[in-house]
Amino acid sequence: MQISWWVELIVRPGCLDEFERLTGEMVASTRAESGVLAYQRFISEDRQAVYVYERYENCDAAVAHLVKFAATFGERYGSLVTRKRFVVFGDGRVVTGTNPASGRSATERGVKLFDNLELR
Repeated sequence: MQISWWVELIVRPGCLDEFERLTGEMVASTRAESGVLAYQRFISEDRQAVYVYERYENCDAAVAHLVKFAATFGERYGSLVTRKRFVVFGDGRVVTGTNPASGRSATERGVKLFDNLELR
């Protein structure tokens, strides 16, 4: 079963250029992963928000990505943006919020990993 998420981030003042450089590194790293179906970033017209869309073949691929992401990019990423909200899609349900409560399903694993990321 596929799992995906949509994340809305607020860029810290003066950090967009560095965030764009970091995103380039993240895209290059993600290309080497298996199970990634979509990995996209969109910058708002006012350049203060970033919208992320990611989709994976299954929960295991999503979890593998998040573990690698947290270890490789988590600290830098968290210093450049704050997470405003995210929506996780999987297991026939939607989980929303900035800190959503987890439930029983593949979605739960993704939500727990998001909650553990050090995004200030």
